[in-house]
Amino acid sequence: MGLLSKVFSSDEKEIIELLKNKATIIDVRNPGEFSRGRIENSMNIPLQQISERADEILRLENDVVFCCAAGVRSGKATSILKKQGLKCANGGSWMNVKRLLEDI
Repeated sequence: MGLLSKVFSSDEKEIIELLKNKATIIDVRNPGEFSRGRIENSMNIPLQQISERADEILRLENDVVFCCAAGVRSGKATSILKKQGLKCANGGSWMNVKRLLEDI
């Protein structure tokens, strides 16, 4: 895990637990970044759209793990949605979340 991921991501045990329980993965990178590499079945909601799409995210059946390129944007998204009562975690980089999924 890179330095930024270590600084900005949630506790790895929490992320693994959410992923084991079929958390929805939301990648908050822009569409161009998302198209160059992503986690299969993840949703792409750019950070700029998180607040305006909060109701949609809050209606999801599963908890959420946010990811991005390094963990900064996903950390912001996690903070926004936790304040609204969503059980969610910052997975850091999408590559970190992908690695965790492979180990489950």
